[in-house]
Amino acid sequence: MFRMWQPKSAANVLLGAVVVLAIGAGAVLYYDLGFYTPSVVQRGQVSVTSRSDPTKRMTAATRLIAVRRQFWQVEYPPGVWSDCHQSCADALRKAAFNE
Repeated sequence: MFRMWQPKSAANVLLGAVVVLAIGAGAVLYYDLGFYTPSVVQRGQVSVTSRSDPTKRMTAATRLIAVRRQFWQVEYPPGVWSDCHQSCADALRKAAFNE
């Protein structure tokens, strides 16, 4: 009535086991070396004033991220992190005031 799956040969079973172990070992290694999860090295904030309207001011959180290299990010709008490239103030000004 119910027929169980049977491998074709011992070589196929061995090959399948090796592939599963290699994928698992690769995932563990990838995670342990820090490639999977970024680590926050430092946190801060940046404040900018609009160039066209000095009464408009914006403050946003910043963080220094380490994923194989270190780089700064600014949070604007809330919950969205963008790379600062050369200046977090310039990145925030461009995102908030389109300047």
